[in-house]
Amino acid sequence: MENITNSSRSTHSQSKKTSTISQLQLKVTEISSALADKDILVSQLQVEAAHSHATTTKLKAHIAQLESKIFNLSLEKEHLLSSIQSLQIQLDESLASERRMKYKLSKEAKLSFKASKHV
Repeated sequence: MENITNSSRSTHSQSKKTSTISQLQLKVTEISSALADKDILVSQLQVEAAHSHATTTKLKAHIAQLESKIFNLSLEKEHLLSSIQSLQIQLDESLASERRMKYKLSKEAKLSFKASKHV
């Protein structure tokens, strides 16, 4: 009877150990799965970071191009304003010269008219 009890205890102990081992193996499998998931997420984040870096680099290059275009347009604007100012000065001088000529012609016409009356 004692052998049966010892045998029963030994079987129960073995069964408990087997159950514990199975639970531990299940935990190891869960941890391994979680680690694999973590590795996949890390890889995805690395890909996204590389893509983000490439996008940032492209955007910085595009911004530099736009800044260069803005600078060139600013220079062109200044050149055009200078040209407009120069043309305005030429126009003012031309109008002043035209007024002087009209005045001179008007004065000559008056003198000529007066001279023709006295004859």
